[in-house]
Amino acid sequence: MKLLERPVTQNDNPARVDSALRYERPTWRVTCLFKRQEISGIISTEATYEVAARTEEKARKSVRSFVLRTHPESSIESLQAVRQ
Repeated sequence: MKLLERPVTQNDNPARVDSALRYERPTWRVTCLFKRQEISGIISTEATYEVAARTEEKARKSVRSFVLRTHPESSIESLQAVRQ
């Protein structure tokens, strides 16, 4: 998570604080379960990724895209995201 450069006090301008928070990109821990067919049978793999994204959906989309690009023979069974 991006930290603000200085602590926020009651005397701070709220517009400036809101502007700084607008660019914050929280970290998400996304766990992906994917399967692929091998000669020996179906192989299940669970991988966890840490992603900086503004929303949970963007974090999921990023991981989904990465997994499908790096493991094109796999199918995604589930994606679970938790904000860090």
